[in-house]
Formats: sequence, structure tokens, C-alpha cells
Amino acid sequence: MNSYAILKTTHVIFAAVLLGGGMSLFLYCLWIYYQSNLTATKQALLLTLKINVNIIAIVGLLQIITGFFLIYLKLSHFTMRWIVDVIISNSVALLSWLIGLFILGRCQLLDDKQWHYYFFSWIILCVVVMISLILVYYFMTDPMLISHSTTLQYVPHHSELTID
Repeated sequence: MNSYAILKTTHVIFAAVLLGGGMSLFLYCLWIYYQSNLTATKQALLLTLKINVNIIAIVGLLQIITGFFLIYLKLSHFTMRWIVDVIISNSVALLSWLIGLFILGRCQLLDDKQWHYYFFSWIILCVVVMISLILVYYFMTDPMLISHSTTLQYVPHHSELTID
């Protein structure tokens, strides 16, 4: 296997763990919330916070590192629009995730009446993170790659292609 195949496979595995793990934690907390047990819900949110900090953060960082290595090694070249789209989507996901971690921590400190607002804010942020990551994965499959080039070039989008 060449270096591109190894890096790309690693990058895709990290992406699957990131999106799948995040979605699983989100659905787990939602399921526990609808059990109407406040103690169990707070414990689930604390567990989610710990897993996010100890596993999801590391996997997300490794995915970003492998992505930069793919670009740095110049095995495939990407358009500037593609790079900007991916950076913006990842930034929205990262910012929402960090705010979500803060909210998960606050849920542990609040009394029984206040934490519901924080919990629903966390749900909204989770949806924003998932949509942002799905957009990143869409951009990954958008045919805006140029192989075997030495510079960043513009590749027209599907709607801009014309047939004479």
C-alpha cells in the first residue's frame, strides 16, 4: 500500500468514529432523558462529557492531522473553494462542540428546574455539529479534486460545465 491509501483509510476510519460516536452519544443521552430519571440523565451527560474529552477530542484531532497530511503530501490537490468550505464547516463543528462541552459541564451544577434549558441547548448544538460534519463529508466526495498537479487549480462545479 502506498502512503496515500494508508492515510486516506486512517482518515476515513477517524471520520466514521467521530460521526458515529458523536451520534451514538447524542442518541444515548436523548434516550436516557426520555426515561424521566433526572439522576440517570445527569450521569449520562457526565459520561458523555468524559467520552467527548477523552476519546472524541483525540479522534477529531487525529482526523484533522491526517487531513492536513493528505494535503501536505500533495498526493491529491484541492481547489481553494474546497479548502475554504471544509475549514468553515470544521470550524462551525468545533465551535459548537466546545460550547456543547461547556453546557454538559453546566448541566451537572444546575438544580432540577434549570438544567432542562441547557440540555435542549446542547441538543441543538449536537444537531449543528452533525450537520457541519455531514457537510464536510459531502465536500470530501464532491468532485473538486485534481490529481497529479503541482498547484491549486479551479475545477468548475457540475452546474458550471457546458457542452458545446
